[in-house]
Amino acid sequence: PGLRMIATSRVPIGVVSEVVMPLSGLDLPRADAAPSADADSVALFLAEARGRRPDLEVTDDVLEAATEVCVLLGGLPLAIVLAASWIDTLSPLEVVESLRSSTDLLTTSGLSPSRHRSVASVIDASIEQFPPEHLSALARLSVFAGGFTPDAAREVTGLRTSTLAALKRASLIQDDGDRCRVHRLVAQRLRDRLEEASEVAAATAAHRDYFSRLSAGLIEALRGADRSVDQAQAIEMLSREDENLRRAWTSAVTTRDAGALDTMAEPMTTWLTQLDDYASAMRGLTAAVDALGESTSAPRLRAIFEWFSWVTGTLDPDEVSTPALATSDDAALDQESRMIAGAVAVTLLATALGRDDDAEQLAATIEGDPALPSYWDVRRRLAVATIVARRGDHDGSITTLEEGIDDALGQGNHFGAHMLLTTVIFVALRAGRTERIDGYARLAEAALAAQPAQNTAHAINAAQGLLELWSGDPSGIPERLTVAEEIGGLEVIFYASLPACLEAMYAGFTGDLTLALQARARIDADRVGPIRPEPLIYAEWGVALAHAHAGRLDAADRHAARMRDLELSCHAVGEHRMLQHVIDILRVSSGSPSPAEVDLAESAPPTLAAGMYRQWAPLADCGGWAN
Repeated sequence: PGLRMIATSRVPIGVVSEVVMPLSGLDLPRADAAPSADADSVALFLAEARGRRPDLEVTDDVLEAATEVCVLLGGLPLAIVLAASWIDTLSPLEVVESLRSSTDLLTTSGLSPSRHRSVASVIDASIEQFPPEHLSALARLSVFAGGFTPDAAREVTGLRTSTLAALKRASLIQDDGDRCRVHRLVAQRLRDRLEEASEVAAATAAHRDYFSRLSAGLIEALRGADRSVDQAQAIEMLSREDENLRRAWTSAVTTRDAGALDTMAEPMTTWLTQLDDYASAMRGLTAAVDALGESTSAPRLRAIFEWFSWVTGTLDPDEVSTPALATSDDAALDQESRMIAGAVAVTLLATALGRDDDAEQLAATIEGDPALPSYWDVRRRLAVATIVARRGDHDGSITTLEEGIDDALGQGNHFGAHMLLTTVIFVALRAGRTERIDGYARLAEAALAAQPAQNTAHAINAAQGLLELWSGDPSGIPERLTVAEEIGGLEVIFYASLPACLEAMYAGFTGDLTLALQARARIDADRVGPIRPEPLIYAEWGVALAHAHAGRLDAADRHAARMRDLELSCHAVGEHRMLQHVIDILRVSSGSPSPAEVDLAESAPPTLAAGMYRQWAPLADCGGWAN
């Protein structure tokens, strides 16, 4: 009577009055901490290592290696002891390099009990307690990366809920609430069993299929276009599944799974750009296209690849095939893929290839097709509106955009509506249609209220800020920048450059060259590879205006020229003309202008917003501009 015992076991013993206390591995160093021996796991490794090599000097390099060993082994004491036992023949770094590729080191031939001579024997003893019919499904858990949800485990592996619960009780699965993890060492042992049973291909195919469908189902929520799923929730879900998504994509490339690549191309590219990881997105798309070669079995992949090549500035105009794909009579091409290819082709024809007539003809062909997704219809309209504005028909461009806004709102696509709204605000400013702006701003606020997505909020906040600047009143911009900070999400949202663009423009209008250069540096630092230059266009504008404010007109000219070159590189509407006009007016007022500059200064600049007249007229002594 009164006897109490403490026993360790991988499963509850099941006796009366038993109290179960789950144990995890030894604590690990914090990821942001400097190398030290404070964590119990690192202290154990060093103590065991010194038992083998008393002269081991604990340098920062040794501490870093010891930390990585403990992280790789998940703080498992037996594994740490076995790894440290090799320190008399291997350096700490060599131990790390070996553990990265295999667990062969985690064994010993010493006098320890057999169950302690290898981690594999400990894991096998736990695995083999399950009925043979469950072992195959259990081994399939090794295909996951970074954990999994119970639903994913059931669908990919076929494990029942009761079996998952038994795995948790046996400590083979670690329960993190609504998510589960398999210890790295257990996963490696399960992978060995999967290979022995020749079931790796089937398991990875099931994993690939599940996550390709998951990504496809979340793309509209990710864009803020699906009101049934909050964008923040979609981002959180995809963040947790990021490793699984990347593994599924890599698997699809390796196995040349055209169906999975076609399904995942758009959502994976969208997700990675949300993470600002353009480099990974481009590498992944390139690897997929190269893997499939000339195959036409993944038309959506091809369209997204060419679209993103244009986005990142790497598109080879001679290699563009999307226009032909959009007009192909191949019966195997499904209509939605054909429509997406058509919308991409319209954009590429209008921007990369300079074939405006062909772009408008194709845009008219696919207009109104029920298979055209709303997001890509918005892209089609933006391309058409750009073509029309480039011809100087700003009213026609506004009409195109307004019709698109009506359609997007009618379909509940508030994300698309905000893209069109922010664009039409700028076009209306160029055209001097300032009477329309208040109505657009109210619509933008309504779109944001209906779908409070972070990217929508950033875009509308920036558009309203630019509207205030161009109306001649920059006083509210600091508050806009504060709002951008409060919206948050800048580390994962594609529109992260918008606050910096707004700041650069504000600095230009107020003559703060230091602030303008800082904003430009931030924009430039955020770019990964030759990303399309629109943010830098606004940065150059701000720097040029700041120089002009200080009377450094030659420097302003140089930045205006850079802005022009950036616009030409992406076939943007010529905002640089507005900037150059201001600079030339200032040059006229300062002294000896050239005849061409006099002519330009005296001409009426129809695309210059009235607010800019008010902002610069006092400097140029041209008060009549305000009229």
